[in-house]
Amino acid sequence: MSFRSLLISTLAALLLLNGPPAAAADLAVPQHIDATALRRSLERDAALYLLRAAFQLLDQSTVPGLLLADGHRMQIKGEDAEFNAELNENLLAEGSYYIVSLKYLVTVGGANWPTDRSADSYDVQALEALEGLQHRWIAAVSDGSDLAPLLVEVDRINSWTEGLSTLTGKLDHFATVDELVDQAMQTLEVAGHS
Repeated sequence: MSFRSLLISTLAALLLLNGPPAAAADLAVPQHIDATALRRSLERDAALYLLRAAFQLLDQSTVPGLLLADGHRMQIKGEDAEFNAELNENLLAEGSYYIVSLKYLVTVGGANWPTDRSADSYDVQALEALEGLQHRWIAAVSDGSDLAPLLVEVDRINSWTEGLSTLTGKLDHFATVDELVDQAMQTLEVAGHS
């Protein structure tokens, strides 16, 4: 039997056993996670990446690519308990660090409060708010709640320590969470994203 005959026989046998080759439309990435779960996970990813960017641990311009990579992985693998546990551990540690750092800054008198009211009133309000935010942060990370609103509140207090009475500009680190997640969902072509 010639090599050509052997090759043709082998290919024919493989076709009979495995069926016809997949058409291009059949090669789409399988969706192993629903759109709601994917969105929630990407929101939490975005919160972590933006926290890291706020502390200059990564460049904010890399966040969209990181979200796409994570979203693609989730589409293929589905929900991953190990990944989610690591994500929650990182969120708990890094978000808590942000809150505790601000509490320390206020406690040691290092805040540069706005001048619209007394520094003492800012001290009291900031410390009370940060204490509550620490407890809410732990609960939100544990139960899967939306983290961005809590981070915006922490940013607001951070802006006070920088002498601003309102949160604006580069101190508003988490204003883009929804936009980043919307872009990732659209790029990943997730049905029903909104």
